[in-house]
Order: sequence, then structure tokens, then C-alpha cells
Amino acid sequence: MSTGLLQFGAFNLGEAVQPFRINLDLLPSYPEVLQQLATLTNDLLNHAHYDHLLSTIDAIPFGVALSLHTQKPLVYSRGGKLSPAYDLVGAYDVGHPAVLLTNVIVDGEALKPLIGAANRVGLAVHTIISIFSLSQYIALDDITVTALLPIHQVLAYLGEIGYLTEHFIASMYQMLSQFENGANYHHPTTEQP
Repeated sequence: MSTGLLQFGAFNLGEAVQPFRINLDLLPSYPEVLQQLATLTNDLLNHAHYDHLLSTIDAIPFGVALSLHTQKPLVYSRGGKLSPAYDLVGAYDVGHPAVLLTNVIVDGEALKPLIGAANRVGLAVHTIISIFSLSQYIALDDITVTALLPIHQVLAYLGEIGYLTEHFIASMYQMLSQFENGANYHHPTTEQP
């Protein structure tokens, strides 16, 4: 909690106020945390068949850490507004099973365009690893989705150790249920002053 990667309070994000903020933009400032995430992810992927990593633009630090740890090449998206040949940066060609890395996953729908683009250029995404997930259940076609830190488990743990009150956790669960019903999560990079 001292890193500020997950923060609790009242965060004014445009028209919405959220009681928490996931601030993984700070992740490169904590190499020991990046190393732990890479080790944990490598352990999870121990039996998976893949030869490339693919990263969303916000998860590039996570992708680089895992690439260095696994010695697997990393391809990253510039943000998805270009054709796949220009959006996806890295060395790749046809026929590579790939793992998609992202910072936060809500329901997987936002990742479908990137997965489709990657598939069109030969990166066959079969697994998604997210640092945080905001939904308890994420199903995405034939793709395995795993979160290193499911927010519901993080909240339960923080309640057990007395860091968060039962009332606050209950309000968080209520707010998180909105994400599972189609509400949008407001990422810190879209904050309004």
C-alpha cells in the first residue's frame, strides 16, 4: 500500500467519483514489485505454450519486466488507433502463440480489438494476464484470463488485516458490481483536474 499503486479515497475522475484508484503508472519506480510480478506471472505461465508477449500500451513496463525474466520477445500496442502493422511494435511474424498483458481488466471487451488485430498479423492470443481485475468472473471466448490481483481478494485481505473497514469494503463491492453490469472504469490517465 505504501507504493501508491492502489489508492483509496475520493477520486474525481470527470463526472464520476471513485473510492479507489489503481495507479500502475508508478510501477517502473518500484523494480522490486515489477520483479515480483514477473516471477509470479512466469510461474503461472510455466506450462503454457507461447513464444511472444503482447502488451497493452499501459502495461509496457510489466511487459518489459516479464520479457527480461522469460527471455520471450515483447510486442506492444501503441494504442490501437492504427492498422495492426503500425500499431503493434516489435519483431513478429505469422504463427506465434502469444500471451496478452494488461494492467487492469474489467470484462475483456475492451481487449477484443487488440486481440483481433494481433491475430490478423500472426500473434495468436490464447491467454490474458492482468495485474488487477475489477470483475469476479471474466470469460472471453476461448482465451484464458487470469488476474494476479483480483480486486475482490485484495479488498478481503485488506479487511482481514484491518486496513479497510467493513463499511468501506461493502461500498466498494457495491461500486464494483456496477462494472460487472457494464459501467465504465475511469483510468487515472483520463482524470480531469
